[in-house]
Formats: sequence, C-alpha cells, structure tokens
Amino acid sequence: MRRRAAGGKRDARGFSALELLGVLAVIAAVAGGLFVWGGYATGRARDMSCDSNLKQLGLALAMYADDHGGRLPASADAWPAITRAYTKNQQIVLCPLERSRPAQPPSGSSFAVSYFLVPGLASDDPPATIVAGDTEPRHGGRWNAVCLDGRIQTLSAAELEPYREYVVEGKTEDETATPGVHAD
Repeated sequence: MRRRAAGGKRDARGFSALELLGVLAVIAAVAGGLFVWGGYATGRARDMSCDSNLKQLGLALAMYADDHGGRLPASADAWPAITRAYTKNQQIVLCPLERSRPAQPPSGSSFAVSYFLVPGLASDDPPATIVAGDTEPRHGGRWNAVCLDGRIQTLSAAELEPYREYVVEGKTEDETATPGVHAD
C-alpha cells in the first residue's frame, strides 16, 4: 500500500519489502500447489492409460475367442500373435508406469510385456474371471487387471494370489523366464 504524505498526496515510493515478501509467499504457495497437483494428475493419467491398455487387450482377447470357438489362448506367450492380429498398437502390452524395461515395439524373439495372461480360459467362464493384468504392483502397490467381461479391477496382493503362478516380475523372453509364465 502506498502511504499518504502530509497534505493528502500519495507517496510514490512503491511497495514495501513486507508487501513484496507477502506477494512472493502467495505465489510460492500457489506454484507449490500446482506442482503437487500436476504430479498427481500425471500419475492418474498414466493409471488411466494402463486401464485403457488393459481394456483394449480385453477386447482383443474377446475377438480372439470369437475366432477360436470361444477359447482364449492356451499359452501365456500369445501376446505377440494377439496384438498383431487384433490391435493396431502393439505398445498396449506395456504399462505406462513400467520402469524396468524400455518401451519398445515387439520384434524378433524379444517381446517386452507388462501384463500377464491367464492361459486356457473360455469365454463362457464366469465374467469376473481375471484374464490378464499387471506383472508388478505399479499402481500404489496394487495390480490392474481385466476380467472376461471387460471390467478393469485393481487388485491387492491377496486378491492377486490365485493368479500368482502367471506373474513373473522383471523378466523378458531374452532371460530365463517368459513374462506371464511361472518359472519353476
């Protein structure tokens, strides 16, 4: 605020140091809030992208089942064939929160995936049956998964336990285990 000098005239000295510090504190608080909110929004966008990937994989599996008499793939290694035949984007097998492998398109014998596949299911199994999901707990310590009916679920470690045999964390086909296949 400007002070009034004697005689009612305004003093032209500008803002006081205290006023400037107050304005800077407000700007810093707003910027900090935006930074925190921006990080949350980015993480939520990646979660939604993972959900979208799983939804598309669920649709691809449904089309596969339609073409194969209601049977889903008998092997957990079916991702390359499914994505090539039933999707336009082969990157959907990679969770956006995947940090252990570079996001690369499928090629040759190496096929990086972020999602396990439960082999040998049929389209007439119970709709809530998990058909595919994250190989690691990338979503706040939880796993995203898609059901036969196309629903996306977020699973705790206890809820994932029946599917644990299909989850191999941190391996690629180039290594000793294939993603989505239990290594004994």
